[in-house]
Amino acid sequence: FVSDELLEKCHQAGIATGAIASEAHWSLGVVERSHGPLRRVILWPMEDDTTISLPKAVNQAVAVVNITPHRLGYSSYFLVFGQPPKLPIGNNPYGHPEYEQSMKALQTARTEFEKEIGRRRLHQA
Repeated sequence: FVSDELLEKCHQAGIATGAIASEAHWSLGVVERSHGPLRRVILWPMEDDTTISLPKAVNQAVAVVNITPHRLGYSSYFLVFGQPPKLPIGNNPYGHPEYEQSMKALQTARTEFEKEIGRRRLHQA
């Protein structure tokens, strides 16, 4: 599925597009290599705090992966919005009872993901 609007925006931005089969053997490995690291980022906070549900852990893991700079130094958030992510800082600025728990889980997941990025950088060096 590729819309005309998407193709036009890519053309305007100088982005080359191409189509590949969804089950192309040469592209499956790129996605599958991310399964292990993402699984670790999901499960790590759940080991520290058993009250975190799987859907919440997945949500936090995706947030961490999207805001963490990857091997080229850019995060997905930066590439989409053109600015670094803004995270709430301080002692529970919103007064939400789950804030500290969520921030701790996000920090744990981000630490685990940064370790994985480091492992990949060493492997590629």
